[in-house]
Amino acid sequence: MASANILAMSGLGSYATPSGRMFAAAWTGMALVMSLFVAIMTTFDIPVQATYVFAAGLTLRELVGLASWALQR
Repeated sequence: MASANILAMSGLGSYATPSGRMFAAAWTGMALVMSLFVAIMTTFDIPVQATYVFAAGLTLRELVGLASWALQR
């Protein structure tokens, strides 16, 4: 599995499939949202537990979306 990841890194930025592009966009979007939330949390002194609740909510949303997709197939 690790060798597959290394091979995938060699073609960085060359997405052969739409799903690869969507995956990359999703990871980038998640990183931006989490970075924004951490900045807001730091600015307004929000407790760190709120970060865990936010992350759990995002994870649950993605799991429900994945389950919905799987059931539609």
